[in-house]
Amino acid sequence: MSRQANANESDVIVVGAGAIGMLSAWYLRAQGFTVTVLDQQQPFAGSSWAGGGILSPVPPWHYPAAVDALVRASLQLYPDLIDRLQALSGVTLDYAVTGLLFTGPFDADAVPWRQQHADAVACGSLQDWQPGCDGREAWLLKNVAQLRNPRLGKALLASCQAVGVSVLPGHAVMDISPATARRLEVHCGNGATHAADYVVIAAGAWTDTVLQRCGLQTCGIRPLRGQMLLLQGRPGELRHIVSGNGKYLIPRADGLILCGSTVEDVGFDAGTTMAAREEIMSDCVALYPAAGDMPLLQQWSGLRPGVADDIPVIAAHPQLPGVWINSGHYRNGLGMAPASAQRLTELVMAANQAAPVA
Repeated sequence: MSRQANANESDVIVVGAGAIGMLSAWYLRAQGFTVTVLDQQQPFAGSSWAGGGILSPVPPWHYPAAVDALVRASLQLYPDLIDRLQALSGVTLDYAVTGLLFTGPFDADAVPWRQQHADAVACGSLQDWQPGCDGREAWLLKNVAQLRNPRLGKALLASCQAVGVSVLPGHAVMDISPATARRLEVHCGNGATHAADYVVIAAGAWTDTVLQRCGLQTCGIRPLRGQMLLLQGRPGELRHIVSGNGKYLIPRADGLILCGSTVEDVGFDAGTTMAAREEIMSDCVALYPAAGDMPLLQQWSGLRPGVADDIPVIAAHPQLPGVWINSGHYRNGLGMAPASAQRLTELVMAANQAAPVA
């Protein structure tokens, strides 16, 4: 295909410059498509930036098999992907397999999952692995990895641009209309019009908003706010990610510790609250008492793309041919992102090969 003689024409337009959208653009470009990414704000400014960067559902036994499959496939893709992004961008992502200490509650699904993954789980008490903690029961999920979300955003943006992907902020998509039998026009709020054979909606929590603007059937994706805190610890002090009762502490290599997170159904309100700060600190100090003495550096929030069954939508839109959806990854966007983008690319390639020659 490789159609980009006109600056406003490409093979594929991706709507959304978060992890899902940018990785979709990355994999599509690798297959020879020309790609333009449109976003109503700056790249990586949504939940992709705001999350903790844990590359696993927590706890994994609470999630459907479809989520587990995407996470497992993504973990296979990440090492090579990270090497390529770091080489192209010069940005270090701090990818590390730090493991995760889970302290409960352990429900009926936990034991069968542990038995199925016996080689990757060690059982004991929290203080066995983390000095300064109490002796409550804990499982060490050995293979859980993490990376630094903001650095991934910088690396993806630079790498996509390096391979020829056009990334345009400030382009709020207002309408998508057929131009020809195989061509779509995308009309933006700033007056710009872009044309492509395929349009991928990967707008995270704003996916249904984009679809509504365009008069298209929505996917049941809604924003769910998550608030986070950043503490100043010491390098190596917290050895693993620690999680329990819906909260977690994530240690970075430089000593920073991320604490989170809330789940709040408040629409598109991305504000922060004192109540959430107190809740997160209380629960995290109960897990790791030393956190109570650490300086609080920052509080922020992000809007996750929530779906009823936790399973993302990676499919053709049923209403308008040429429109695809890659969204609804809720709390596990980074964990599923590479495999989701690869799957979306495979679907678009298959549709392109089956399409009649214009």
